[in-house]
Amino acid sequence: GADAVLAGDAVTAAAGDALSKMAANRTRAVVNTHEIITIDFLKQPDFRSPMADMLADIAQACGEPAQMDALDATGLATDLLGDAIAANPLLLGFAWQKGLIPLSEAAILEAMRLNGTAVAMNVAAFRWGRLAAVDMAAVKQAAAAAQAPANPRRDAYHDRLSLSETLEQTIRRRAEHLAAYQNHAYAERYRAQIAKIAAAEARVAPGATQLTDAAARGLFQLMAVKDEYETARLFVESGFLDELADKFEGDWKPVFHFAPPALGESGDGPGGRPAKRRFAGWWTLPLLRALAKARVLRGSWADPFRHTGERKAAAAALADYEAILNELAAGLRADNLGDAAAIARTALAIRGFGPVRAENQAHAEAERAALMARFRLPPDHAQPLAAE
Repeated sequence: GADAVLAGDAVTAAAGDALSKMAANRTRAVVNTHEIITIDFLKQPDFRSPMADMLADIAQACGEPAQMDALDATGLATDLLGDAIAANPLLLGFAWQKGLIPLSEAAILEAMRLNGTAVAMNVAAFRWGRLAAVDMAAVKQAAAAAQAPANPRRDAYHDRLSLSETLEQTIRRRAEHLAAYQNHAYAERYRAQIAKIAAAEARVAPGATQLTDAAARGLFQLMAVKDEYETARLFVESGFLDELADKFEGDWKPVFHFAPPALGESGDGPGGRPAKRRFAGWWTLPLLRALAKARVLRGSWADPFRHTGERKAAAAALADYEAILNELAAGLRADNLGDAAAIARTALAIRGFGPVRAENQAHAEAERAALMARFRLPPDHAQPLAAE
């Protein structure tokens, strides 16, 4: 087995082929815990990277947890040096300090200089990795201090990348998003509907939240459809462009690939889907900003997109779901709470664009119809779905 494993990607390191190279009580591993989107996410939209399980598998292959060190090398490298690629020399420095690399520091640094690419950054990353091996707290403190100055729009963008930890946070963040998506009245419509569901759940099962959580996520999914206005807003008002400006220097320009339904809802793409079109250059940004501002027209008689099939289907799906939630709130009982939560979760499957969304919506509505038939049974006939 290997004496040392430097795992820049935990997914690869936890795969069978890599694990087979590790030997219990001999191999020592240094693992980057930064989660990287893999092809599994594209094939399975509900895929979640099981980081804790992967780290456990690596530790077991090495014999015991003490044989493995885990750190977010990508996050540290990005904060300290402004470039995620510095994660690799940072891991190398960490491993060297732990005694896992049988080379002198001088030899490693000379190799970096001879390579001639980003020498200063690689050397700095190596030294930060060495320090992390003996004083991680100091490195994290330096990383926090090295982050870019406050930028409310960019900071909000980063906040949205983290997951909600409580039901209250789930609802609050989605309501805030809907206020930006459309307006405060739209957000209050969301809050009122969820409050009605929460009251019904508290009435039949005090302390339970499974239905409220499912409804909060499902209703948001259908209220925050990524249409033309929202696509434009996310590019120009979310902090995304500020993030790009932080990452790139010199003469660069944005290139967008869109397939707007307004330009045709079928095409010569795979499966008859609309083919994406390329829009390159800074001239696109004023158009996107104007489109983002025009979201006040969404759903009104002046909305130029309201007659497209995709928009009509989205509006119908939302109206149907709100009616379903009202029925769930009115007919909820302790014995059908599990069914109600499953019904609320069906909205989460309605995603994607064009034919993909239409297919997902058809499947979700078929599943919901079967569940609603069971939900509507009187108490003596109901066969409840087990609560989660």
